[in-house]
Amino acid sequence: MRPLEGRVRKNDIQHVGDELLLRFERPFEITGSEHKFSEYAMSRGLPHTCALCLLFVVQGHLDLEIGGSHFALGPAEAYLAEPLPRDLVRLSYGTDADFYLVQFRRPEQSARVPRRRIEVPNHVATRNPGRLTDLLRMFMEQTRRPGPSRLVLHHLLVLILCEMASSSLVSGETRAREDGLESMASRVDAYIAAHYHEHIGTPDVAQELRYNPDYLERAYRTERRMSIRQAIHARRIREARAQLVLQSARGVAEIAALCGFADPAHFRRVFKRATSMTPHDFRTRNAQEVR
Repeated sequence: MRPLEGRVRKNDIQHVGDELLLRFERPFEITGSEHKFSEYAMSRGLPHTCALCLLFVVQGHLDLEIGGSHFALGPAEAYLAEPLPRDLVRLSYGTDADFYLVQFRRPEQSARVPRRRIEVPNHVATRNPGRLTDLLRMFMEQTRRPGPSRLVLHHLLVLILCEMASSSLVSGETRAREDGLESMASRVDAYIAAHYHEHIGTPDVAQELRYNPDYLERAYRTERRMSIRQAIHARRIREARAQLVLQSARGVAEIAALCGFADPAHFRRVFKRATSMTPHDFRTRNAQEVR
C-alpha cells in the first residue's frame, strides 16, 4: 500500500521504548471500529466508506474478500487494505473467530512540509501479538468513551501501524518461534499423518492450515530441519516399510499407491535413497523377522 506520511519537525519524532510516535498535521479520521468475538459462523459485507481497513485476528480464522480477491488470515496475522470505492469488502469467519476491525481515512496533509514515512505491510504475521491486542483493546475502550479524543485515537493507531511495520522486519525464523513454531510444526505433522496417502504438497498443507506457503515452509524447516516435502516422503517411506513386510501378498506398485506414490519408479528411487535398499530387497531381508 502507499506509505503513511507524517509531518516532521524538531522533536516531532519520539521514541518510547522501541515505539515510534509521529505527530501528523491532522489526526487520522476514524470511520468505524469493532472487536468481534464470534459465536456462530457468518459472512457480511462492509459499507463503502473509501477508508482503509485494518484487521487483526486474535484467534480462529478470517476470510477477506476485496473486489473479487480473497485473503485468508490466521491467528496473530494482521492485514491492512485500501479498497477502491467500487470494491466490495466481505468478511467470512467461523464460530471461534476473535478479531479486531478498524476503518480510518488518511489525514489531509500539505505537500509543502517534509514527511517521515512509515512503510506498513499489507499482510504480516505479528512479532508480538499480545502487544498489538493490548493496543487495539485500548483503542476500542477509547472509542466507547463519550466524546473520544481524536488525538489519543490517532496516537494509538500510529502505534498499531508501527507494530505492524516492525513485525515485517523480523526474520521468518524469529517470527515463527514467537508465533509458536513447535505448535505450527506439530499441526503440519498431524496433517501429513492424516493425508500422506493422498496427492499432497506444501501448498495443500498451507491452504488447510491457513498460512502463507513460503512462511510455513521456512518455519517448518527451522523447527524440523527438513522441508515439508521431505517430511511427506519420510512419512510415506515409514508406512511403506511396514506395508512391505505386513502386506506380503501386495506388489510393490500397489504398496506405492497405498502410501501416496503415484509413480512406482519414483517410489523405488525415494525408497532406496532413504533405506539404501530397493523395496524388494527390504521385503526379502525383513520377511524372516516377521515369521
